[in-house]
Amino acid sequence: NNNDDMIKYLSGMKDFMLNPKEYSTTGNQEIDGVLNYMLQKANETLNQVDVQINIPEDLYFNNFNICVILGNLVDNAVREASKSKEKLLTIKMQIKQEVLLIFIENSYSGKILEKRNGLQTTQPELAIHGIGLENVKKVVIANGGEIKIDYTSNRFCVQVLLYMSRIKN
Repeated sequence: NNNDDMIKYLSGMKDFMLNPKEYSTTGNQEIDGVLNYMLQKANETLNQVDVQINIPEDLYFNNFNICVILGNLVDNAVREASKSKEKLLTIKMQIKQEVLLIFIENSYSGKILEKRNGLQTTQPELAIHGIGLENVKKVVIANGGEIKIDYTSNRFCVQVLLYMSRIKN
């Protein structure tokens, strides 16, 4: 029932589909698709975007869990970095000794809301925001991985370790 929002969304998708710049070219279609979509926005709104990805083309038969992790983490990082003065994003992804390492660091405005079991979103609409990082944690744990979240007054960093042999398809 919200035609204006739908038209705006479809127009944005059309622009993306007609001019898809490739920032991630691993050959892994699902992961490249998620990253290229997210990094297009990052490169439009941020001052510095550093992406270093070294993963095999045939990482998994089903990349759904990896895409959930990347989609949520990169979306959060781009949004928060765009609110900062530095507007910085770093993404590193590689496999070492059968472990997938994901490192995402971004600048942010310095505003963090802590709650008893972790962090609370700073987004205004709590009903529809604040579940991304929790979803990432659940997916990482369900796949036998580890997640570490660190932050300083102007940098936010998430590190994910996923053991190749334990990732569920």
